[in-house]
Amino acid sequence: MDLKIVHVDGENFGVISCPYCGTKKRVSAEKFKGQQHKLTVRCQCQNHFDVQLNFRRYYRKSVALLGEVMISSSNMSGWKEVTVCDLSRSGLRFKMLESAAIKKGDTLRIRFSFETKKLVLLDKEVVVNFADGDFFGCEFIDLALEEKELGFFLFS
Repeated sequence: MDLKIVHVDGENFGVISCPYCGTKKRVSAEKFKGQQHKLTVRCQCQNHFDVQLNFRRYYRKSVALLGEVMISSSNMSGWKEVTVCDLSRSGLRFKMLESAAIKKGDTLRIRFSFETKKLVLLDKEVVVNFADGDFFGCEFIDLALEEKELGFFLFS
């Protein structure tokens, strides 16, 4: 049985749907926030299945976009190549293609292109919220002007 994704809303509730009998139940996910998000659930029909709680505010799209990054909060020289792995309205995750000393809390400048009806170059500052090896999760600092184009891209 496939892992079922349960999207948790702003009030920390999610709807779990049993893949065996179709029963749906709205449950609180408050006690799981900041902890393990993969759970095994037992339905009233006595079947067990796995769910993954998704606490993200915005939809995240898997992508493979080439780009460049520069650390604004240090004196790293020049741009370093990256692959943007996923993208949302509030941030992105990328993989470094070259070595660079990036850590949580760093401010970066990232630029990459994506296509909607036109080619859009996104060149923005982000702050690093997550670092794991060559992978980094970042939040956009200010995205006001490009938000419309990014929205079109995410839902295309």
